[in-house]
Amino acid sequence: MEVGEYDPSGNFRVPATTDYNLTIEQQLPGGWATRLAYVGSASRHLFVNLELNPSVNTATNTGTATVPKLTFPSGTSGANARRIYDTAPTVGPPCAAGSTSCPTNNENYAQIVEAAMIGSAHYNSFQVTLTKRMSHGLQLLANYTWSKSLDDMPQATRDSNTEDLNAGESYVYPLYPSNAVNIPSAALVPDIKALDRGVSDIDHPQVFSVSYEWAPAKLNHGGPILGAVVNGWRTSGIVQSHSGDALTEYTGTDNSDTGLTQDRAQRDFTQSPYLKSKTNVGDCPAAPKVCENWLNPSAFSVPLNTGPGTGFGNVVKDTLRGPRYTVWNAGLVRTFPVFRESNLEFRMDYFDVLNHTILNNPGVSGPLSSSTSFGTITGENGAGPRIGQFSLKYNF
Repeated sequence: MEVGEYDPSGNFRVPATTDYNLTIEQQLPGGWATRLAYVGSASRHLFVNLELNPSVNTATNTGTATVPKLTFPSGTSGANARRIYDTAPTVGPPCAAGSTSCPTNNENYAQIVEAAMIGSAHYNSFQVTLTKRMSHGLQLLANYTWSKSLDDMPQATRDSNTEDLNAGESYVYPLYPSNAVNIPSAALVPDIKALDRGVSDIDHPQVFSVSYEWAPAKLNHGGPILGAVVNGWRTSGIVQSHSGDALTEYTGTDNSDTGLTQDRAQRDFTQSPYLKSKTNVGDCPAAPKVCENWLNPSAFSVPLNTGPGTGFGNVVKDTLRGPRYTVWNAGLVRTFPVFRESNLEFRMDYFDVLNHTILNNPGVSGPLSSSTSFGTITGENGAGPRIGQFSLKYNF
């Protein structure tokens, strides 16, 4: 049985966002102008898919510290059998750790997801804009933003653009009711947001863009042949560049036995998390066609589950970066007058003028110990290599 919306407090809070900015503008000689601005926002009471009925890791460790062997009480190996709410109004997993028998008719509730308005977010940025009005055949608009976006939302919520009540989008750590029984003390986490409080999934610290249009002055010397070749052209384009996407390394499994499936990787902070190499030193095959070892597989592992309160990993969300995105698209146009207002326009458009490779993000899910895709990039983010497009248009 799955339960949908339920607000036991009766105090549903409406999300609220406050925007603020301070801007200084200055006109410069020659048709130039600049603008400096601080832009920020703060949001509170944001939607979180909070799991109210997580499973309890009641396993006992009978193995070693390096190769643990976990055993569950009879009948409690399944996630639903170990959830907090079994047969209402009983609270607590159906079997205490170590019990030898377990009822089989009390698995009445699966996920209980609450629309909890407990999320918050903050954005701060410094923005610079430089503009030039059309004069002497040139107009230009350039922007640079230096920013930071922070929140305490579950990483999976924004990453998958979740806008409805879907189970499994809760925090990494479970929330157990204060009156729950049979909860091992080691399983109780004082701060369920600890691994989900940090950089936002949408954070790009540095963003730069410039758009332009330029029509060179008409050449009035050099002869009619040279003038016919070089006059009448104009060019335009846009350059965009921003920091890579924020990345989170996770196992993709219910490693902690809480039923949340949001567990993170275990990071070894003595090693660099990046490789950024095409050589065969990571998970890429020996002779890759398109493969980049972006992350270092040896710096991440599956966290050990040695009993209650373990197996979550230690990676805070969005602590790594994917490849930077940079692209320059441009066009070149020549207009030939035909008769009165009619003309013939010849246009050349180039996408990714510099033929710069735009990489996808690397794989960031497990199983980390045996994956052949973790940390590797095997595709491009965009249309691929440089593309040229030619067109001819008659205007009348």
